[in-house]
Formats: sequence, C-alpha cells, structure tokens
Amino acid sequence: HVSMAPSRQGSLQSQAWLIQRNANKDFDFSIHSLATGYAVDIIHHLDREGAKVGAHPWLPGAGNQTWSFWGTRSGNT
Repeated sequence: HVSMAPSRQGSLQSQAWLIQRNANKDFDFSIHSLATGYAVDIIHHLDREGAKVGAHPWLPGAGNQTWSFWGTRSGNT
C-alpha cells in the first residue's frame, strides 16, 4: 500500500489517502481516506468521462470503488 497527501504545507489528516492493491488483482486498487476510512468512488456508478467522484463507506467488490493505475516507461518522470 501507499500513502498519499496532496498538501504542500504538510500532511493534513483530512487529505491523507491510502492506496491499497485489491487482493489477487495486479492493477486493481482502492483509495481510502485515512481520516474516515471511506473509499473514493464514482458517484451514481456513471461510466463516462467527466463523472464525479466522492467518498463513501467501503463496499468490498463494488466496481465503482476500484481504480487502475497505468504508467509508461517512455519518459524519465
């Protein structure tokens, strides 16, 4: 798992997130708030570009709370 905090002034508990790989899935992750334990999900299960995200109680297996991270090795960043 990885912890992430997008604040330049230091880690705020309300802005600290835990990124955790889902069991037996190489590219499936869930993102949880360290302050509340809620998971980031897609609101209303909308499957389109520009859909809004929010944080709701964790529901294991909920497809709208599963995230994939992909990268490239074509650059040096």
